[in-house]
Amino acid sequence: MNSSGMNITYNVPYKLGHYTQKYSADGTYKWEKVSETSHTGAAGKPALIKTSEFPGFTYAPELVPEEKTVLLDGSLEVPVYYTCDPVSYKVEHYKESFSGDEKSWKLADTETLQGLPGVDAKYSAKGYPGYSFDASLTKPSNCQVLADGSLVIRLYYTCDPVPYKVEHYKESFSGDEKSWLPADTETLQGIPGMNAKYSAKEYPGYSFDSGLTKPSNCQVLPDGSFVIRLYYTCDPVPFTVEYYKESFIPSGDKKSWFPAGTETLQGIPGTWAKYPVKEYPGYSFDASLTEPSSCQVLPDGSLVIRLYYTQAPFSVLTEPVNKAAGSSLPVAAVVGSVLSGGLFLLKLYKRISAKA
Repeated sequence: MNSSGMNITYNVPYKLGHYTQKYSADGTYKWEKVSETSHTGAAGKPALIKTSEFPGFTYAPELVPEEKTVLLDGSLEVPVYYTCDPVSYKVEHYKESFSGDEKSWKLADTETLQGLPGVDAKYSAKGYPGYSFDASLTKPSNCQVLADGSLVIRLYYTCDPVPYKVEHYKESFSGDEKSWLPADTETLQGIPGMNAKYSAKEYPGYSFDSGLTKPSNCQVLPDGSFVIRLYYTCDPVPFTVEYYKESFIPSGDKKSWFPAGTETLQGIPGTWAKYPVKEYPGYSFDASLTEPSSCQVLPDGSLVIRLYYTQAPFSVLTEPVNKAAGSSLPVAAVVGSVLSGGLFLLKLYKRISAKA
């Protein structure tokens, strides 16, 4: 009020200081002054708050101090606070996948979350049956929320190993009938979709035949049901065939068997031995005399087959020692045998096809 009794209002300047939140990665923050605006107001009256626009920030009236009065000397500065707006970021979840020996990562899920710029992004690994979260693969290594909403965090889940079986089978023969006998079973571990690893075993007398392996596609199945079957064929082994000729020499009346030849052949254990029947002039093969009666090849190579050949008889012309006793007549005989009845060999007459 002046001397004349009138109220006089003095408009004086004051300032508004505008502060925005500046976050650290650990979630703590400080206030950063980003601008200052000048205003005027009546001295002694409350200062009016005029907000400014700052993208990504929202005026927080609850943080403005109690009402300030404009000072006559123009020294008033009122702080005005703006809090960070939360921004979006994405979390992508990837599962490891194999096709044979080729690995890839398949997107399993995507989440859109909210966070404050500059603060470490929060996320949770998911639980996927058959997979394990590998934190060391997370990208990027610095997961602070970006103010422009462009942050994408990628989480990776590796495959858990699963069991599979490897069965080993040996070839077996009984005569002409073949079968496969279980020899061994292994339970191994592998990654689903990858080519199963296995090793053929060593079985004496057998050879691994990779062409018989089943299945031809040996990729591990995620449910653990995969079974690989490996087959081992018999190695051929030697056996011996001995040939014997019937002989009456030198005894004349007592039969013996004279070795005529030996062959070493090859065969598969358990199968019927295959051998040639030779031709010996003057002799006939007698299958009923073959030893042993069962000629299956033995795995230790000890089988010996003996084949016997009897003499084909001759018709010979004989005459009595005492010619007065009678005339000459043909009789059946074999080489080396003694003629009975005081007869002696005169000459060969003809060979006959069967014994007399």
